[in-house]
Amino acid sequence: SASKRPLSRPSLSEQENRQATIPAPPVITLNGPSYLVLPPSASPWVDPGATAFDVADNAAVPVTIGGDTVDPSTNGTYVITYEAVDSDGAVAQATRTVKVSGGPVIEESFDYATGTVTGNNGGKGFSAAWLNSKSNPTVTAPGDTWGDLITAGNQARGAGWSNVSRQIGSPSSLDAAGLMDDGGTLWFSVIMGLENANTTNADLNLSLGTDRFESGGFGDRQNLIGGEGIGVTHHRGNIRGVYWKNNDGDPFAERITMNSSVNIGNSNPDFTLIVGKIEWGAGGANETLTLYAPGTDLVLGAPIMAPWSIPALDQSQFDTLALQFKDSSPTMDEIRYGPTYLAVTPSA
Repeated sequence: SASKRPLSRPSLSEQENRQATIPAPPVITLNGPSYLVLPPSASPWVDPGATAFDVADNAAVPVTIGGDTVDPSTNGTYVITYEAVDSDGAVAQATRTVKVSGGPVIEESFDYATGTVTGNNGGKGFSAAWLNSKSNPTVTAPGDTWGDLITAGNQARGAGWSNVSRQIGSPSSLDAAGLMDDGGTLWFSVIMGLENANTTNADLNLSLGTDRFESGGFGDRQNLIGGEGIGVTHHRGNIRGVYWKNNDGDPFAERITMNSSVNIGNSNPDFTLIVGKIEWGAGGANETLTLYAPGTDLVLGAPIMAPWSIPALDQSQFDTLALQFKDSSPTMDEIRYGPTYLAVTPSA
């Protein structure tokens, strides 16, 4: 048989020559960190950019930015790519990851054309449009503002008795985010306003619960049609925590308010940012509601009253956001629910 000849291997000098013919890619240097976590913001994303340098040419190389488009107003993870090509065609790539996290799960700014609230289907975290159960609040301009709080659109305004409600899904968007678990915490914020100097009969109610507000007899109008709820009431210039629960077997869930309240006045106009922290009790323990009234600087500050212990609710069934307005053209705007105080008070 023919003898086998040993495989020839390139000499060391040949290997070096071959490697020398493969151009080294440029070196990309990111401006700033390669991983960023940002709170939600209305301001557009400004990429810090990157630089590239080609050692062989001893020259800077242009950098092309691609990948995802960062939307600072929307939670998510965005990957930005950076690419540089030198004069020999050698390609270098680098990436930056930007995570937008911590914003509200539910958000309603009434960013609609003026007219009735009913039928509008914008905002965030909802599964259906607004429905009215008594009269119909209207969308009016301009929207309410509060210092550096990010705001948009118009406001919801009542006249006489008027109620609207809206579904947040079943399971709700808050459930999906883990914010309704026993032992967990849910924050909310809302701008409430009394725009008429005659606030004698003015009321606003905000409920996160199982049902809409009752539309029948006068004595029942501030009750839910059933089930349970938790929220806040702005009653003639006084702020109170409130929950709704069926305690006596009738068809309604009665409104039960805190014994104490804080008077924020009845000037004209009178807008107040109200923030609530709900701590869901673990293992059947009571819930705790704490209310705050941050200034226009959005510093949270101390609670406006002592935390309130509420009999245990079944928040796993909460799938409805309900609003109620009574007399004196009261308004609500910028309603948010989320995991932290910063999430429900995003600043510009």
